[in-house]
Amino acid sequence: MRRILTFLVLSSFLMIASCGNPLYKKISAPEGHQISLSLERTPCLGECPVYKATFDLSDKELRYEGRQFVSGKGKQTYALTAEEVNRISSIIEANDYLGFQDNYDGPITDVPSCITRLSIAGIEEKSIYHRFEGPEKLIEIEQLLDSILLSKLGGTI
Repeated sequence: MRRILTFLVLSSFLMIASCGNPLYKKISAPEGHQISLSLERTPCLGECPVYKATFDLSDKELRYEGRQFVSGKGKQTYALTAEEVNRISSIIEANDYLGFQDNYDGPITDVPSCITRLSIAGIEEKSIYHRFEGPEKLIEIEQLLDSILLSKLGGTI
């Protein structure tokens, strides 16, 4: 009987504590302000591609800068479709981008890292450094951004 009572009290507490807290935070900007998400791949001790891609969701624009070990060095700009913008917006909200830790790192230092940054109205809201053992939902976001970038670059970075 005591276990049942304890279970009910704890269940009630958890239910009350979760009221009003969404599973993810809605990401929005004031009218006329931009929302952008960037993905940056850093060097490794080998020939890892080094680049930065900024997805401007408000202007539907992708700005790419190939830096090292990429087929196209330099800066390029591409248009994003409404579907691509919706896919990015949906995944950063559904996967709770704002709820991730700021740093996923480990003892291995000779592998590339991935840095993502979310900016709203020109102000960086969240930056995540990911080099080692990040959560699957963060990796899903990175993979989506890479796949969209690859489609714009003709299949190779």
